Amino acid sequence: MAIKSVGTRKVIDSSSAAISYAFETGPGVLATPVEWKGIRTITQGEFGPSLERYTTEEISPTRQNQLGDVVGLSAAANFDFVFRQRNAEDFLEGIFFESIFRYGYLTGDKIASVSTTAVTAKSGTSPIDLGFVIPTGFTLLVEMKGFTNAANNGRKTITATSATALTTTGLVAEATPPDTATVEVVGFKQTGTTAALTYNSGVSKLTGIDLTKTKLRKGSWIYIGGEDDATKLNAAGTRLGGVARVGAIETTGVTLDITSFNAAAATTAAGFEVYLPTRGFRNGTGSDAFYFQFERQLGIHPVTKQAQAEYVEGCIANTMSIMIPTREVVKSSMSFVAVDSKTKKDGLKPGIRPVYRRVRDYNTSSALKHMNLYRHDTNSTKTRLFSYLSDLTLEINNNVTAIPAIGIVGAYDVSAGNFMVTGSLTAGFNDTDAIDSVRNNSDMGLYVAGQRANEGFVLDVPLMRLGTAGVNVSQGEPLTLAIDSEAGENDEGYTVLMDFFDYLPE
Repeated sequence: MAIKSVGTRKVIDSSSAAISYAFETGPGVLATPVEWKGIRTITQGEFGPSLERYTTEEISPTRQNQLGDVVGLSAAANFDFVFRQRNAEDFLEGIFFESIFRYGYLTGDKIASVSTTAVTAKSGTSPIDLGFVIPTGFTLLVEMKGFTNAANNGRKTITATSATALTTTGLVAEATPPDTATVEVVGFKQTGTTAALTYNSGVSKLTGIDLTKTKLRKGSWIYIGGEDDATKLNAAGTRLGGVARVGAIETTGVTLDITSFNAAAATTAAGFEVYLPTRGFRNGTGSDAFYFQFERQLGIHPVTKQAQAEYVEGCIANTMSIMIPTREVVKSSMSFVAVDSKTKKDGLKPGIRPVYRRVRDYNTSSALKHMNLYRHDTNSTKTRLFSYLSDLTLEINNNVTAIPAIGIVGAYDVSAGNFMVTGSLTAGFNDTDAIDSVRNNSDMGLYVAGQRANEGFVLDVPLMRLGTAGVNVSQGEPLTLAIDSEAGENDEGYTVLMDFFDYLPE
């Protein structure tokens, strides 16, 4: 009988180069408990160390240099990935230097129990303080996830809230819900008749709804429209839903400074619904330092027979690009500046390694529902400056640099410069408004809204100016504009915002 043996590979397949990351409490110090989150990459750029060697150049009859020692190490972690609903969440905190903003969030470790009619919070936790507020004439819509009993998961209607509990129906008793369970505010459903969408002299407003006690803030985006045709917006007989940006929040209603739909023609139906984002990110005055450590696996070591990997430590997010090409999917590119890089050949570093959960992509043909590059004006329905877009790239840059120090080969730490946002796009057009906007130095804005599988996001750059708008001319092709732009701080103190919706009607 032939004896079987397993040979030793002489190469490492690229499929082995899986990247994971964990948070650090400081450069090179892993946060506990250690959790390594996998990120599936499309391409991997510069990753690991780049060495600097000092060479002595002396005046000598031999005219030759004397080789010196390694005196510096620069480290980086760069990669591209498909942008999905939750896989960029940690990186957005890192690039914005701001912790995630929750619009209404209750976690399992703060839930005492679930009965057939209520979710009861633990002592010291008030659902109302966390954003679980019901406006008069509405019920509260929440999304429950991660509970042991399947009947307790999904969208639920909350009819009453208090400092201790959320009241609903159709639940199954759970004496001790898992710590990983969550209850999130996703919106409101009208039960009365006083609230409505109004439009007057270019100004849109949701009247008769008091959202002042919610976590909604100026600049946030909401979605207006119901679960079925009877409760969607009615625009000249067409049933639809759309996103809108909050301009002001008062006890009498919410002023909308941007609507993706024609607000002059849209009316609300009885029982209409208003959906809120569950998570928000924006830059501003935040100084939260999010240190990452990246692991790239490099197959099995031929001697130790254990997994080998390289680790890039003390990483701070430097740039993030969001790329929207034609007939593909939304993608993102990340670059990190690091303080050090090391290898390990006797197995991977210990820690929790969650199972990868497949999430659907945002394709750029049908999942991007609304996008607009517009000139600032007082009308909530903004006029588009282009006929169509064929590609769009937005880059955020923290201008991070590593700090060298005597006695350290790598870096002591890293320093962030000014927060910059630039963009480029190619657009079809049928008038010269965009070209004129460059010449007139007009204030512009840009938003993109994606929606798929009952989830969605809005990317908002509220203040930008166009740098160039050159006309592309190719034989047999329509004329297009190549537009470059630069964004700046708006009146609310931020340059770019992203809101994510964990539930939206289809």
